Amino acid sequence: MKIIQTILLLMLMAPSALMAQIVPFEAVRMALDGKEQARIDSDIRIMGYVINAQGNSNVLHNPQHATRYTEVNLKDIRKVMYLESSDARYGFRLEFETDKDAGTLKRYSLATISLNGTMIRKEYGGFVISGLTKDNVIDQKEGTAESFPRKYRAVSEVTSDDIFTFVTLTDCEFVFKDGAYVNVHETYTIRTEKNAHCHANGMMDGWGSLIYDKSGQPVYMMLNSSCLWRRDGKGVPQGAGTVSGIITDTPLARYYGEDVERTLQIRPMNRKDFAMEGESNWRSICEWNWSDNVKTIHTTSGDVEDAAKETVVADHGKGGLAVEIEGSVTRRKEPNNPSLDSKVENAELGFYDYGALNVSASSCNFWDWSKDRGLGLVLNFSTKGIKGTNLILAFSFAAGNGKSERCLGYPVYWCVEYSTDGVSYARVDDTDYVLNTLPYWRENDVYGVSYPTSLECGMGFTEHLVRLPEALFGKKDVFLRICPSQKKVGSMAFTDRDRVAMRPELDVLTNVSFGSIAVRYNR
Repeated sequence: MKIIQTILLLMLMAPSALMAQIVPFEAVRMALDGKEQARIDSDIRIMGYVINAQGNSNVLHNPQHATRYTEVNLKDIRKVMYLESSDARYGFRLEFETDKDAGTLKRYSLATISLNGTMIRKEYGGFVISGLTKDNVIDQKEGTAESFPRKYRAVSEVTSDDIFTFVTLTDCEFVFKDGAYVNVHETYTIRTEKNAHCHANGMMDGWGSLIYDKSGQPVYMMLNSSCLWRRDGKGVPQGAGTVSGIITDTPLARYYGEDVERTLQIRPMNRKDFAMEGESNWRSICEWNWSDNVKTIHTTSGDVEDAAKETVVADHGKGGLAVEIEGSVTRRKEPNNPSLDSKVENAELGFYDYGALNVSASSCNFWDWSKDRGLGLVLNFSTKGIKGTNLILAFSFAAGNGKSERCLGYPVYWCVEYSTDGVSYARVDDTDYVLNTLPYWRENDVYGVSYPTSLECGMGFTEHLVRLPEALFGKKDVFLRICPSQKKVGSMAFTDRDRVAMRPELDVLTNVSFGSIAVRYNR
């Protein structure tokens, strides 16, 4: 069935209404009728509001091209515009033939677009119209930010219908408020005026920071490295409020892992899309942030450089952290907690020295072979006398240390367990958190082989939020374990990461680093 006929059936149109007919967004979406793509050869038209300004640096994830993932494609982003329906219910990503064609559309305008000669396809959860030129723009009425339709959502209310629309998320704030909007090692990003001093190699572009609302529902805020305001010395907003942006659904292997179900993301257009001046919705029970720029670790027995077999005291609140893994436990130079102070050493690279807790150990030491369970971090704190809702654990982590030989042998899949006696543990849920490596220089040799940069290397620490059982309130002792969930470790392959079985004899020295860790609840 031709696409126009499908649309007519859906709308119950009369045959006389074929030409130059403005149709609802929903009808165009449904017209694919299960196909991956279809060509439109009739002058059907859609009318909606233009979401973005042409050339905005954050409307699209800039992908790596070539198999070695060392070059970022920055050209396609200038050809992309977004259009949402008058009621803001649905949206399309519009792909123009040239950036000049895309520049025909102006932000906030009410535009009428002919779909004649274009292709429509479904890409993951969103709908894309490609092959557009300036001739497809039939009419355009100038608009303003005030005339643009606004759509407000709690994070839990966002669905696939919101993909490629402009949404304002309410009662939100950053999970981790140290540093910048994008916490990365600048050396591995594309070169801009923000990192012109670095040996930027263009390995990757785009990273995310976790935002959550007052109910503890998280969403990833994604920014491209070409957004110059991502690290402007001011840091992220410290309060709660709203964040606005385009909802996307892009597979990001370097952030989530290739075998993790994708989640919706929000892409702000500029710094003004953050309005977070209100009081935080959350109170901290205990936190470890590693942002004091010192080499020592504060433990119950004093300040030490190696905290193996020690209990690490929380930076904020009351709590202890112990590492079960046999190995060294130190603070390293990591792309976590980016420095906003130009006087701090390595601030220009985007991070504090000693900004993470690093565990250096043999791969086999991440598993208890007698009890057949993973070994990781154990947090201990009390919730006695605390009344509230939405108890959460937030943490960030990464594997490797910038050297190829340390970017393999690490446990790939992790989970969170809880206990009230420190003996019997249960998993919080069935979620596996994928651990990815930090980037490494491709000229490094591993056993005589030079490996290219992996698709799954990331620029920084991935951030995660875990909703804890409400039953953990009012307890004298609460124990949380962040530990491997499977006996599978990462190895460097020329394409996607391979999975290798962890074995008792797998004596490969590897690194796993933990960034900020926090336990909080709703006040």
